[in-house]
Order: sequence, then structure tokens, then C-alpha cells
Amino acid sequence: MKSIPTLYDVKEKCCGCTACFAICPTKAITMVEDTEGFDYPKIDEKLCIKCYKCLEVCPIKMKNNLKVCVITIIDYKNYGNRLQNYALNKILESLGVDVINGLKFFSKSDWILNKKKNGKRTLIYEQIPLKTIRFWNNFREKISQNNKKYKNRIEKLYKFTEKNMKTFPYLYVNNNEDLKNQILDQEIDYYIVGSDQVWNPNYEGHDFEFLDFADFKKKLSFSASFGVSKLPDICKERYAKYLQTFKNLSVREKTGKEIIYDLLEKSCHVSVDPTMLLSSNEWEKIINGNKIEKYSGEYIVTYFLGELPEKIKKIAVENKMKLYCLNDENDKELFGEGVETFLYLIKNAKYVLTDSFHAAVFSIIFNTNFYVFNRSQKGTVDMFTRLNSLLELFNLNDRIYNDRSIEKLCEIDKITWKRVNKILKEKRTEEIEYLSKILFEETKGAEYE
Repeated sequence: MKSIPTLYDVKEKCCGCTACFAICPTKAITMVEDTEGFDYPKIDEKLCIKCYKCLEVCPIKMKNNLKVCVITIIDYKNYGNRLQNYALNKILESLGVDVINGLKFFSKSDWILNKKKNGKRTLIYEQIPLKTIRFWNNFREKISQNNKKYKNRIEKLYKFTEKNMKTFPYLYVNNNEDLKNQILDQEIDYYIVGSDQVWNPNYEGHDFEFLDFADFKKKLSFSASFGVSKLPDICKERYAKYLQTFKNLSVREKTGKEIIYDLLEKSCHVSVDPTMLLSSNEWEKIINGNKIEKYSGEYIVTYFLGELPEKIKKIAVENKMKLYCLNDENDKELFGEGVETFLYLIKNAKYVLTDSFHAAVFSIIFNTNFYVFNRSQKGTVDMFTRLNSLLELFNLNDRIYNDRSIEKLCEIDKITWKRVNKILKEKRTEEIEYLSKILFEETKGAEYE
């Protein structure tokens, strides 16, 4: 007779990934929080049917040999971009998955042939408009004039990526078949596109970000974002053609779900950003490994990807606090900091003021009071839909800045973090369960909504 499965004998042999909780067909497993705030699985012996599915998906007890390639934007200038990639990579690894990230390649159209004196024909990079390049890696190419100001940050974010994630090397391909051969497509079980604005029609949404080279049975998305509330009419036919070829679709915003339905008349799963799948304790491990002592005392931190509002400095003076502006080009030292400082400053700030989606996300994770601003930036479209979706999820719509909101920060209402953390914990469990199901069980379309 089979015995009740033993998930772990000591806590060090449980990674807390919740894969066993997600896979249990009778809900016999619950996640119980210990005194340090970590969740561990517990089996209700009365409900357990001894199917051992929990052991089959446990990444520590046995490897599932699943290999997944994550396709996302790789931007070494942007903290949120690198941290969302890190988080999804970390969660997949906790589920026992072999993960590789990237696809940094140039297609044949990005190169020209040059005939040398010796008669040999060689490929030489042609400086053509960025929008025609299928993928661009800021670090490995000579940093352009426009990117010199980012040099220190690019180097640090590149090192962070290479230290914590397995990535593809540069590839030079003639066509999709050539690409599949070079990446050993036959060894990859699934491709996951996401998160971040991989399907934003204004600057992403390239063919490979729709996995145009992959077979239907391998095509998944997770927390993919369009970055806009509506697609331009000119994009709809092309997007519909590609999106209908996915085995499972998961988007990051409710507006993304509406776009999918408008194009395909089918529903899809709405996920949180991958960064929210890791607890604050997990993110603190990155901070704790690096001594950051020069930023101390009570301070306001800003992270604006658009223009920094003039009134911010006035707010800091009125509230008698230091002001650290993470994206201020004039502060070369702070501007060039890595993800460790980005996380540290948000975690320990008195207040965070931002127009950045991920700065708001980490404010929520670290329980730091914050306000969000609509981005003011010439030549860009309104992308506030991403922040609206985030704030609605946690009932934090009052965190949207208006002229009277934060003149005196000490007078604003504090966030009820107990309620927010409860929602966050529920969503974390839900999303890891969703990932487990689409990876380890046969699914069709949007079965797991």
C-alpha cells in the first residue's frame, strides 16, 4: 500500500515553489507560513489520494528535464526589464525547468556582403534604422554616442544578467529554419514570450516576439504586455494572424485581454508581472549581497523614464527629506548604479515618486509608500494603461498623483499593506499554479483562465 508522500524532511530541502500545491488534484496540499514569513507545503492526509503527482513536479526530488526558452526584451539600460526577466527565470528554475533566455540574433537583412581584396565575401554590419533590426543587444556592440551616458549602468546590468541567467550567444541567421537549427529547436520543449512590452506596436512586436519560427505546440506567452489600451488598425490583421497560433496566451493587463478578445474572440489568462512572483525576502537577497551604505536617512526616491516634474524638488524641500533621482543624467554616479541600488533605494525610501511600472511594482513588494505620475515624454504614446491595471488589482487608485496629492507627504493616508499583501500572496500562488499547469499538463487554448 502506498504511503502519504513526504515532501521534505527539513526546510532546506523545500524551495517553496508551490508546484506541489498547484498540481494536487484534491487540494490536499496547503501552503503554510512559518515564523520567518516563508510558505511551506503541508499535506492533509484525509484528502490525499496518494497519486504522487506532487513528487513528480518537485524540482528538488526529481528533475523533469523540461527545457524552456524565454523570449523577452533585453535592455541593459532598464532596471525593470532585467528584473522581470530574472524573476521569470528564477520561478521556472524553481519548478525544475532548464531555462535559456534571449535570442539575440541578426537576420540576413541586417547585414551586407563585402568583397575583400582576397576575394572572400564577409558579413559586415550595416548601420540601418533600428526599427528594421530584429534584435539589438546594447552591450556587446560598441556603445553608440546616444548610449555613452548609460555605459556604467549597461555594464552592471549586463553582468547581473550573465551572472544569474543562461543566455544565447549572438546568432547570425538566414531564415527561420536556420534559426531553429542553430538554437537546437528539437531540444526545446516550450518557448515563452514575455513579460514586459514585447507586443507594444510602437517599438516592439517583431515577428520573433510572436514566435513565428516555432511550432504551435511549443508557443506560450506569460504576462506579455501590449503597453497600450488599443491596437492601431494597421496592426490588427498581423497581430491576429500570429496570436491565433499560440497554444496558451497570458497577458499582463486587462486591456491586453480585451485586445486578444477583439482580435480572436477568445479569452486568455491575465497574469501579474513576474517580479511579483518572488517574495520581498527573495529580492532582499540581491540587496544583502551588496553593501550600499552611502544612501541613508529619510529620503524620497524618484524614478522617471519621462521628464522629471519640476515640483518634485519642491516637494522634497517642503518635507525636509533628501532626494535621490535614479534616472537623473546629471547625477552620473547614481545614474550608473545597478539593480542592487535600484532595489535598495525603493525598499528603504520614505516615499517613491515615479512614472515607471516596475518602480511601482517594487514599491508594492517592499511595502513602500508611493505615488505614480502619467509619463511626460516627447515622441511617446500614453502607456498609463499598465499602471492603471496594476493599481486596480490592489485597489490603490488613490496612488495616482494629482496636484493636491502630495504637497505634504506626511499628511497622506498610509497604504493598508496587510490587505495589499494578502492580494499579492494569492496572486503569487495563482500564477505559479498557472505556470505549472501549462508546462506540465496538456492544455488547449485558454483552458486555464
